[in-house]
Amino acid sequence: MVHRTWHCVNAKSAGRRTCRLPSNQLTRVHCLQGTDLDRLPEGLRSRRVQAQLDIAWAQAQRRRDAEALVALLEIERAAPQVTRRNVVARDTIRQLLARARGTNGAAVRGLAHRAGVAV
Repeated sequence: MVHRTWHCVNAKSAGRRTCRLPSNQLTRVHCLQGTDLDRLPEGLRSRRVQAQLDIAWAQAQRRRDAEALVALLEIERAAPQVTRRNVVARDTIRQLLARARGTNGAAVRGLAHRAGVAV
């Protein structure tokens, strides 16, 4: 399920219609969010991180910044190098940073600083 959802999110972002899941972005995000990523074996840590990255990206696209931030913070906790080096993670942080306001603003700025994304 994790790989299939990743494929669908990436196919949709590339404009392809190869996804077998419903085309509704909300449904894809809910499918992945319904998966208990903590139950995956430790050897699949990269899959868990990729799934969280997909969630963060999709939530940012839907302007659900709080949910995107939570996913990015989970990524930072599990694999901090991803927030510093992954292009999608850094672009998602930039999107959140551009819209950062209120109580989430400080958290987004802190994440951006730790990830080396210009504040």
